[in-house]
Amino acid sequence: MKFFSAALLLCFTVCSCTTQIRSDYSYKKKTVRKVEFSEKNKQKLPDDFFTMRGGFTVRKLVDTYALHLSPFPIRANKIFFGPEIKKSVSISADVFASKRDGTMPLFGIGAHGFGGLKLLVTQSDFGPTLTLFYGENRVLAKHPISWRTDSWTTLKLEIYFSSENNVEILGKAWTKGTKEPSWMFKAEGSFKFNPGQCSLWARPFSGRDIWFDNLLIQVPEKSALPAEITLKATK
Repeated sequence: MKFFSAALLLCFTVCSCTTQIRSDYSYKKKTVRKVEFSEKNKQKLPDDFFTMRGGFTVRKLVDTYALHLSPFPIRANKIFFGPEIKKSVSISADVFASKRDGTMPLFGIGAHGFGGLKLLVTQSDFGPTLTLFYGENRVLAKHPISWRTDSWTTLKLEIYFSSENNVEILGKAWTKGTKEPSWMFKAEGSFKFNPGQCSLWARPFSGRDIWFDNLLIQVPEKSALPAEITLKATK
């Protein structure tokens, strides 16, 4: 099935907030998938959604509709959506989650299929942490974040192919409604990705519902990225 994918990591380097990470790249993006859930999705998820594990349904949360994940059973849940992505991509989503008795859930977004990349909010000994995973569990980068329970968190993951195999991966997360921060880390190295869909991931360790909304997938416009040449950053 098309949402399965694998990635090979050859080598990589990481920089975090201690190094000035450029704010954006000097090419235009086009939106290839945007999802804002509504009442019409209650009976059936969009046709390009593939649940690999988890009881994902669309339900009403206060005054809006969102993709809901039940907290039970507590296990790793994932759903794939959107078109098959071959190379550079930007994905973002809003996630509403809650902690209980000091335990917080795990949640996040991904790209390039099952064996690709995941950007997850996790719990560590030092508090909430934004973690970039390659494949099933290899950690490429970490950054502490200020996460608020019972609130919407926006996550953003961007992957840029500056050459055939050299890739720059950037990630950040922030409380929705606050100022969007600079990139929190960048991992750079030689990767080979198979085409795959973007994804949503969650494990409700806290035993509380998790919600997803405002899904956005963007790719570079062809005219803005000729021959996948090295990208120049704007300040």
